[in-house]
Amino acid sequence: MGFFKKDHAGSVMIIESERLFRGEMLGIFPRYVFKSRWKRWVMMLLDLGGYILVFPFSLFRKKVSSDCFRRILVIRLDHIGDVTMTKPALEALCRAFPTSEIDLLVSHEIKPLFEDSRGIRQVIGMDDHWFSRQSNLGKRVRSFIRAASMIRKKNYDLAIDFRGDLRNILLMFSSGIPYRLGYAETGGGFLLTEKGNYSRDLHQMGLNLRLLERFGVNPNSMESPYTYSQEKKERFWRSFGSVLEPKEKLRIVIHPYAGYPSKEWPHENYETLIDRMVGEGVGQVVVIGSERDKMRYPLHGFNGKAIVDLRGKTRLEDLPILFDHCDLFIGNDSGPSHLAAAQGIPCVCLFSGTNPWQAWHPVSRKLYLLSHTVSCSPCEEKTCPLGHHDCMNKMTVDEVVEKVRLALGSKDHPSMGSGASGSQSRANPAKEYLSSREA
Repeated sequence: MGFFKKDHAGSVMIIESERLFRGEMLGIFPRYVFKSRWKRWVMMLLDLGGYILVFPFSLFRKKVSSDCFRRILVIRLDHIGDVTMTKPALEALCRAFPTSEIDLLVSHEIKPLFEDSRGIRQVIGMDDHWFSRQSNLGKRVRSFIRAASMIRKKNYDLAIDFRGDLRNILLMFSSGIPYRLGYAETGGGFLLTEKGNYSRDLHQMGLNLRLLERFGVNPNSMESPYTYSQEKKERFWRSFGSVLEPKEKLRIVIHPYAGYPSKEWPHENYETLIDRMVGEGVGQVVVIGSERDKMRYPLHGFNGKAIVDLRGKTRLEDLPILFDHCDLFIGNDSGPSHLAAAQGIPCVCLFSGTNPWQAWHPVSRKLYLLSHTVSCSPCEEKTCPLGHHDCMNKMTVDEVVEKVRLALGSKDHPSMGSGASGSQSRANPAKEYLSSREA
């Protein structure tokens, strides 16, 4: 058995070396997530050197009882959807360690979402973190140094990184935290005290919970809505109560944007969808998004009581309040989709081929997911690498309207939608996932 084997066409296939690249030949290495071979090689060599250096010290490492974890830091420097899928694990951790002081490190813009969460002592917001889409390398390095210095002063006993990122692992290590738990799919596992068993077949919410199994942590529920203070609720209605119609009518929220163009349904389709819903008198349509979204693609013609344009007007912490007073959410695979699902309202989600929907869909019993199967999925790219964007362009307005009809109830709105084309209509993958977790 050599490293090379010829296929039927006579071309050379690197079989065993590819397994080596991915770290599958040696059990100590994870299956690295990098697409580039040279990155996998670099990380494997870095990990190999690291494991050799730390091996003598690991022989003298003492087992630590979970009773020793009096101060715990949870790290989830990520985007809105990723953080939302961590909530059930975070709440389960708080229940498992009721007397411990648990702090949460998230991006500065996400911090307000957790300020009223029970069980969390302090929510720490980090500016210019590695996953911020709007900062440069210099700012990120300076922010990393400041964060490490601040964390070191707090004397945490345990740190948990749910993302499994080398930079977060370095942050935990450089902060002097003695017990470090996380995944190591981007390398740096030798800097962890304990590694989680990562699986690409698991939904992200289940993957987050798997990391806590060593503590005997079990979730009460996979559905975990955001909480907010009465003060925030009153502030929201003072700001937007005059433009939102009385609740006697249906209120439908639409977020036609996403973090990357590869995840977006064509905006002209959203315009057609909105015109159709308003024309059929379904209810009041509320369009949300950032000011940057609005400038990038204006979606003209939104005015009057039937359509309320809140783009650039709401803050992130306003969205759970808005969703709690709405009947339906429609959007792409984006942070607001996960927020809407977490708040428990019916959610029509248009899922692109960028990521596998089985592992990344919003979790709710009221999820109505639509995706179009393409051979190039998952591409994991910011824009369609082939240019055709068939995974989203081939979803029709009729298909989405049919999902809206199902979500609202066909008896109430029999005119909403008829017919479907070639996209895959997922009955409710989240409901199946929730049932399997609770079984």
